[in-house]
Amino acid sequence: LLINHRFFKHALLKTHTMSVKPKYVKDLGKRIFELYPDNVSNDFEVNKQIVIETTDIQSAEVRNRVAGYLCSLKNQAERQG
Repeated sequence: LLINHRFFKHALLKTHTMSVKPKYVKDLGKRIFELYPDNVSNDFEVNKQIVIETTDIQSAEVRNRVAGYLCSLKNQAERQG
């Protein structure tokens, strides 16, 4: 399943750094986490590869944001049990 980034087009236009994760990063991260919960890891590099394989996002910055958010989601899930 390849997740199309058309819904996240505005993400590709952002070039400045943001300290708060934007909604498009959270939405995409949650969607990947729902579809591939066993593949998502605490390791950023593993998650980055998952984002590359499951999306068509061309922007490295956006891919990295999503991969980082996946790490956060995995840590939250582990804390909750």
